[in-house]
Amino acid sequence: MELAEKVTGNIVNEAHDEVTMDRVQNVVCEYFNITRETLLSKSRKRNIVQARQIAMYLSRNLIGGCSLSTIGMELGGKDHATVLHACNQVSDLMSTDKLFRQYVSDIERMLAPVAR
Repeated sequence: MELAEKVTGNIVNEAHDEVTMDRVQNVVCEYFNITRETLLSKSRKRNIVQARQIAMYLSRNLIGGCSLSTIGMELGGKDHATVLHACNQVSDLMSTDKLFRQYVSDIERMLAPVAR
């Protein structure tokens, strides 16, 4: 019985550690203290736009096999060009703004699987 619990526990934990679009969105919302509805909204407030762009950037870089169009649709119905622009913006800001780079690093760390 103990062995069965150990084996099924590992399977459940591995699935939880997987980076998904939902998980990226939830962690970004938690980090910036905004609701998911706000993240997915059409708001053009700087802090909301940057949070959305970071979610796009991380989705593109951490989730394998996810197209730009899919990422855009999941993040408020944006098109692939918007996602590409967001990824470029985040890369540029990370190279020039230490605080912004820290935001992205913190969120990546929150998304990283827990070491066992």
